[in-house]
Amino acid sequence: MHKKQIQKVLRVCRAMQIKVLSDKSIPEDGLSDYSSRTIELDKDLPPDVHLVTLLHELGHFVYDSCSPKLKLTVLDSIYIKERSTLAEKLIRLKCERAAWKNAKMLAKFIGVELPASFNEIKKAALKTHE
Repeated sequence: MHKKQIQKVLRVCRAMQIKVLSDKSIPEDGLSDYSSRTIELDKDLPPDVHLVTLLHELGHFVYDSCSPKLKLTVLDSIYIKERSTLAEKLIRLKCERAAWKNAKMLAKFIGVELPASFNEIKKAALKTHE
């Protein structure tokens, strides 16, 4: 079931000219790179987490309430979390929450059935940004 749902999301990514890579281990479940129009997913994600993370990362591309300047600050600070200012952490959390909201809207719009684990995955992911 998840495989068909993932294929629907990948078609949207291709239509938006966004590359999706999932061939190596990365420090997070997923990352978005706006400059190269790339979504990178950890290769070892279970299918439900793969689907949800792909939707979440696409949610960053479709609409993100953060300005491009703030996005760069947020992306830079992801790898240096201990050096992030409180303001950067709050901005990152705001961007992440927006992407999760967008993920849910995207799923509905393109007809993707969200797994029952969606809220649990979302909660765990947001916890890493607190």
